[in-house]
Amino acid sequence: MLETELESVRQRAVDLMTALEHQKHLADEQQKQLNDELRPQRQLLEQVLQRLVELEMSPVTSAIPSEPVSSEGSPNADTDSVLSSVMAQFEVLQKDIAKRRSKSVNNSLRPDTEEETLDVNK
Repeated sequence: MLETELESVRQRAVDLMTALEHQKHLADEQQKQLNDELRPQRQLLEQVLQRLVELEMSPVTSAIPSEPVSSEGSPNADTDSVLSSVMAQFEVLQKDIAKRRSKSVNNSLRPDTEEETLDVNK
């Protein structure tokens, strides 16, 4: 009687291990399928992000004042001109970000105010 129970427990363990292997195999296939589906979307997203970065950087580079080159020719003069150029770019970026934030805040508030004015006019 114990031997038959032990044999049935062993058989159940083998069945469970087989089922587990099958589930692992299915999970691996699903993971591969998801990765294959997401790969083109990731690439497209990276391209869009790169394009946005290029578009945001293009006005900044044209808006940066050109620095006069120092006639000294020393390494410190080159470093100072690079530093001041980077600082100018950073300032332009900060102003641009502040302007965009204020525009987005103003745009998000406008529909509410238009609805209110429409309700008042009725």
